Amino acid sequence: MLPRLVDDGAGVVTASVLGETYLLVYTSVEEMRARLPGGVDGYSMTTYAELRSRWPSPEWRLAVNAGSPLEAYVALDAVEGAAAGEVVLPTMAELVDDARGELAEPSPVDDVESALAAAAAEGDVDRYVGVLLDATVTLPTEHAVADPAEILDPDFPWRRGGTAERPVIEVFTSPALLEAAHGGGVPAVAVALPFALAVWPDECGLSVNPGHPTGIEVPSDQVPWLLLWGAPDLDTEDTPDPP
Repeated sequence: MLPRLVDDGAGVVTASVLGETYLLVYTSVEEMRARLPGGVDGYSMTTYAELRSRWPSPEWRLAVNAGSPLEAYVALDAVEGAAAGEVVLPTMAELVDDARGELAEPSPVDDVESALAAAAAEGDVDRYVGVLLDATVTLPTEHAVADPAEILDPDFPWRRGGTAERPVIEVFTSPALLEAAHGGGVPAVAVALPFALAVWPDECGLSVNPGHPTGIEVPSDQVPWLLLWGAPDLDTEDTPDPP
């Protein structure tokens, strides 16, 4: 089934994960609602054959039950191979693990911060989030981390701030902003923001550049939606109305 967003006429949800665009599908209503809380108001039933016949772009991929223990992220053609037992479908952890050697080099700091400041001054949310998702951020940690890929580990030392009721994780668009906020000596690691969002801890909000004019704070229930921001929507003009 293809989930729908509230007040979105396109009828489908896509996610941008590690530089790839994924069309989200789920195999049950319960799983869909559990993984996409608050943003889904219906769905359209479909089949693999129908998806394949109407696939909008050869560059797109398929995400099945994203966020669940039975998730899979694949090229569309791999589905048939998986059904035949010829292909093993990767999970999000495996997908991110494969990308550990492809972490983005830090973006030019002045460009990122200037672009964020300009977007904030103009009230251009789309531009702000787009710049942020293209950026490599400095992520404070509880102790030193030797390899950014350690973010995949279950015991990664996420540094939580905020309150016990509303914990947040801070990220900074430059080491200088981290030092301005917390002084020197705070351990940190540089990662592409989408890479971090793909394994973001449950119940934690996101605080970008706290105390700086370019800063924003995103509540925990909205953080997963950042990976869906700005992804192209499939034109489902001929798709049956959702129940």
